[in-house]
Amino acid sequence: MIMTDAFTTYYHSPVGLLKITGSEEYISEVSFHDTSHKAEGNKKHLPPMLINCVEQMIQYFNGHRRIFELPLHQQGTAFQQDVWSILTQIPFGKTISYLELARKTGDTKATRAVANANGKNNIAIIVPCHRVIGSNKDLVGYAGGLWRKKWLLEHEAKVAHGVQTLFLNYFNSLFVKANGKRKLAVSIIKTFPSCPLRISRIGFAVLVSYSSNACRHMPQGEIGWSLFTSSLL
Repeated sequence: MIMTDAFTTYYHSPVGLLKITGSEEYISEVSFHDTSHKAEGNKKHLPPMLINCVEQMIQYFNGHRRIFELPLHQQGTAFQQDVWSILTQIPFGKTISYLELARKTGDTKATRAVANANGKNNIAIIVPCHRVIGSNKDLVGYAGGLWRKKWLLEHEAKVAHGVQTLFLNYFNSLFVKANGKRKLAVSIIKTFPSCPLRISRIGFAVLVSYSSNACRHMPQGEIGWSLFTSSLL
């Protein structure tokens, strides 16, 4: 491919500052930019390609886009290009293991090689290397940090499956061992009787999940109870 002038812009996303680089013809980089300095891109003559990329990013983070429609180009070996191409075929809201990724390249013994190619990906989110996890469902590594990988996967799951999650503060006076979980479930079910809920405890918090598709009457904002407070994520 003929080298063309590169342009750079920055997008303040929910997972931090994103550096977006490309030309008038393609996007070549989307990377997480952790810096305390003011990031400045090309303020003038930004090509439509980069503007379109930022717009699609905004749509993605707002839950209105599942597939990016942008021409991409990044330097890499034939094997790396093959892996990156496979990554773009992982459906939104789904994950695969490194073993599955290796199998798709035709070599089940290439898990280390595909993991290395995954880490060399320079176009984050659009080439969704965050959708590759360990065989035991562990998040494993991610160049942007595991907290970002977790955020992106949870975001896509919510959009794809219509799941809203509530984290409820835990009070010893209200919840007593296993009975506390039932008491909490009963108190919410009385308020929203027709909504199927999943109740679980995580450390000193209680996790309540419900399907927004099945529970359209559930409030979409801050929720307050007399003994605890929860907020929709």
